[in-house]
Amino acid sequence: MDSHDLLQFIDETLVEPQKEIIKDDKIEVNLEFIAWRRMDRLALSWIKATVTEAVLGQIMRAKTAHDAWLTLEKSYGSQSPLRIMLLCKELLLIKKG
Repeated sequence: MDSHDLLQFIDETLVEPQKEIIKDDKIEVNLEFIAWRRMDRLALSWIKATVTEAVLGQIMRAKTAHDAWLTLEKSYGSQSPLRIMLLCKELLLIKKG
């Protein structure tokens, strides 16, 4: 993500531009929004491609990479002892190959 400048879509340092702008007293599609949406969708697809099926179910409805990240952060960002125990159990159940 970082090497392709996509982290800014996750941490929202690059905010979503307006979909439409007024130019010469006419409403037009904002080309910056089109470019932003294309890159955000790329970031979102990379996130979805790198998670397990169970996790994918949690983020499937995310509209943006940032939305998906917030969902993941809420689910897996906890450092509680119970959360650590559950993650260790999941690691033990992973099969190679």
